[in-house]
Amino acid sequence: MSSLNHKNSVAQVLKFLDGIPNAAIIVLVIVISGLFTEVTSNISTASIFLPILDSVARSSFIHPGLLVLPCTLAVSLAFMLPIATPPNAIIFGSGGLRVIDMVKAGIVMNILGFLVVFLAATTWMPKIYGLDDRATEIFYSINITTSTAAGY
Repeated sequence: MSSLNHKNSVAQVLKFLDGIPNAAIIVLVIVISGLFTEVTSNISTASIFLPILDSVARSSFIHPGLLVLPCTLAVSLAFMLPIATPPNAIIFGSGGLRVIDMVKAGIVMNILGFLVVFLAATTWMPKIYGLDDRATEIFYSINITTSTAAGY
């Protein structure tokens, strides 16, 4: 099965997001990708989530930028575990901190980071990148026209 089929099948499973407000979907994206990046590298988390979120957005007729941009920022919020980033591993390796100490400090940083990313995603990003209803209509009209002309 190709990667295109995988991401489209995941998007179909997540099609229930159609009726949920965009703000709630953005919160889900931020929290899930932010927590996932605690146990994997930032790049691999983004590589896994971004194509899936693009397909989810397209199947739900949401502008992909509303999901992809918050996810891109949220995968940088790896503060809790030694495995999350090389600097975390170096500090933990010094022997001066226990995992629970890192989790206590990291959970506060993660919550603050989630809030900042959510506020940015719902206030600044739509204005900066023009992610309004009209832009979404234009995005889908261009993609439908291009897909039809290309024979997809």
